[in-house]
Amino acid sequence: MIPNISEIVIILIILFLVFGIGKLGNLGATAKQAKANFKKGLESGDREDPIDITPRADKTQATGPKPGTQNPGVEDAEIEE
Repeated sequence: MIPNISEIVIILIILFLVFGIGKLGNLGATAKQAKANFKKGLESGDREDPIDITPRADKTQATGPKPGTQNPGVEDAEIEE
């Protein structure tokens, strides 16, 4: 079903009331830029280097005892009452 002119006008009026004219102008420019970037990405194809997704060991990870060892001094600690 193809919308007629009156339905399109009503939809545009509602969009203007909700978003405002400035936001709709920005939306159109953003959509145009997204379309251009998409076409540019399609044209470049697989010419770019593949992205390396292998995990790296972060230095920020918490370090603990090695597997098979106990925490030194935890079991031997004396609790003062």
